Amino acid sequence: RGANQGGAAMKKAGLRTPVEVRRTLRGACIKFMPSGSRKPGAGFDGLLEGGLEILVDEKGEEGEGRAPRLRVRRCAYGWKSKPRESSERAILSRLRRDWEMAQSFKDQT
Repeated sequence: RGANQGGAAMKKAGLRTPVEVRRTLRGACIKFMPSGSRKPGAGFDGLLEGGLEILVDEKGEEGEGRAPRLRVRRCAYGWKSKPRESSERAILSRLRRDWEMAQSFKDQT
């Protein structure tokens, strides 16, 4: 929520670092944009400030009977780029909260 929008929407999402978000075949990729740059769309593949890739493993993809799961891994860190741990933590905590809410809706049905 609010990741590709500047200002108040990003602060509401808990981020100070601007990000660019793209869907992938197996989930989503969230990349951090260079400091001072709040202009989305400046070349997603060229962003090397780091990011997180969220992968959705479907049920039974790697073996029968295994439940679906979410995996998150760091991606797009260029040479000498430092991990943005506070931004990663904000994204992961929001993801966890949204996942738990979705699971509670699923359990109610």
